[in-house]
Amino acid sequence: MTRLPGSIEETSLYSDTMIEYLKTYRDDMPQWLKDYKSGDFVPFTEFMAGRVGYYPGSYTDGTLIKVGNMSQSVHCFIQVDYWMERDYLNRHLAMPRCVYGYHEIGRVEWKGEDILPRGEYPSLEIARRCPKDWYDRENPYFFLVIYERDKDRDDSWGAERFAVAFFMTDAIAMYNSLFVHEYRKAPWILLLQDHGLGGNYDRFGRGGILDRIIRSSSMRPEFIILGHSTVLWEGYERVQGTRKVRGGMHDDWRTLHKLAPISEKCLSL
Repeated sequence: MTRLPGSIEETSLYSDTMIEYLKTYRDDMPQWLKDYKSGDFVPFTEFMAGRVGYYPGSYTDGTLIKVGNMSQSVHCFIQVDYWMERDYLNRHLAMPRCVYGYHEIGRVEWKGEDILPRGEYPSLEIARRCPKDWYDRENPYFFLVIYERDKDRDDSWGAERFAVAFFMTDAIAMYNSLFVHEYRKAPWILLLQDHGLGGNYDRFGRGGILDRIIRSSSMRPEFIILGHSTVLWEGYERVQGTRKVRGGMHDDWRTLHKLAPISEKCLSL
């Protein structure tokens, strides 16, 4: 995460127009987040009750968090990557300027059954595609970090509080289990970035398993932040007036896309 939210201090890398546009969708902070005190346990059901941002294959990239937090359109984020070892992540989160302008006020440890109380919803296509030894399936982690804005910052810097869930697990399988089956709701915004030789068993973009899961279930995010090397899913259109921005490990271009209205033709099919 080279300084987690993308980094929050590197505002020159980001077009104000993307953030300003999403400010028109500003959302209230969830009540549980307002009331949170260090040491509280937060049920995952409460975390999932409002808008959620989802980043499959996030590794150390905090772009989604930066855009969502500065626009205050999202307060809860899920970063998922099966290559992110816990010790490395903890060292990164401990960096002094990791989340610039914010400080950590608490953590919540979850177990797999807190996330998916009925267990994982298996996908034959994922099972066929992903080798059993592709990643460490025996030692996943699921934990939440709650951040609060520093006293010397104001509302223009971002939300007073936001929360980030870190999962070390298969991001495609988790989307299928969490959004399609367990909660029957899509993330409000998703960062879609394929990584080439980044170690994924399948692409996230068009034509991949994740695309087919979303098309068959209609669990589509309202917004997509799209990596320049990634083929966008069908059904989305570029948000006009929002310029390209850079972010991620390779400083890739990203663009903002919105779920297109369903046409009369589609409704008649």
